[in-house]
Amino acid sequence: MWEVQPVRSGRFSLTRTLPDSLTTWEIKAVSMFQNGICVAEPVQVSVNLPLSVNIPLPYQVVRGEQLDLEGSVYNQQPDSVTYCLTLKAGPALCLLKSQPVAGQEGQHSTTCSSWSKLSAGGVGKVTFTVMGLEPGEHTLTFTLKTRSRTQDIVQKKLRVVPEGVKTAKFSGGTLDPQGLYGSEKRTVTLKNHVPANIVPNTPVERMLTINGEVLGDFVSVVHSAEGLRQLVNMPAGSAEAELGGLLPLFQVYQYLETTGRWDVLGGDIQKNSADMRRKIKEGLVSISSFRGGDSSYSMWLKREPSTWLTALSSAAGRIVQRQVVLQTQQTHGCRLGSC
Repeated sequence: MWEVQPVRSGRFSLTRTLPDSLTTWEIKAVSMFQNGICVAEPVQVSVNLPLSVNIPLPYQVVRGEQLDLEGSVYNQQPDSVTYCLTLKAGPALCLLKSQPVAGQEGQHSTTCSSWSKLSAGGVGKVTFTVMGLEPGEHTLTFTLKTRSRTQDIVQKKLRVVPEGVKTAKFSGGTLDPQGLYGSEKRTVTLKNHVPANIVPNTPVERMLTINGEVLGDFVSVVHSAEGLRQLVNMPAGSAEAELGGLLPLFQVYQYLETTGRWDVLGGDIQKNSADMRRKIKEGLVSISSFRGGDSSYSMWLKREPSTWLTALSSAAGRIVQRQVVLQTQQTHGCRLGSC
């Protein structure tokens, strides 16, 4: 608030009613005259209602859980007062000892069946019992009354969450309309079924995420030298872990070779390319250590073979080895020709 008041010499008095029930206002006076300006020290004024209520709510409650709301009524008056506090809620909440509100469909409220007396400067305790019937944020309206009039109205939101444990399921696919990574694919069908043991009347959230290019996540890692070092120095482990480190590295290498965007790594382009090829070859050698005498692959050294791991390792090995070895030979050929 800002006001301009003409003031003559001497004392000036101004009376204003400050809004809000529980607030500290800072009042500052600035005077301007022909010879300059003067700023007075600010004064803080605490404002409160003669009779007020405070009902703290929990962050959230589980549907079907009975909740006892305990609050306080504050009497700032010099005299005692007789008061009544009511609570009004919607149909999504069960309110103990409540009745339907006339003219407000679905709303129900407690009544002033009994009045309480509160001494001057005293604090009175109030309690309400509610239960959440539907998930969501529901409005609670507390009305503080005296024999003469309504003193304070407070509205708060009660968050109700469904029972059970929240779970997430993921499914995905690859769209390749131009066939850059194999056969052309323009349609992906995502089959998501609602679990049979879902809690009744529980909302199901579905979110669809689409990445512009298949290697976007991997390329974002190698846009910095630190990301490249983390990618090419992944620790060794099982055959599955070795493949999990080799395949993304090879995909990034193939992407950079195809697009010619080695400049994103900075520094010496030939050295970066050679280092990545070296890491890929080391990955191939490491994976081959999990191959048995019958050319099958096992998850761990000298363990039983795995059919799916054998198929994946063989296919990945052929593609990676053919691509890297061919490009290495082409690079050496260019160097020999230039000599």
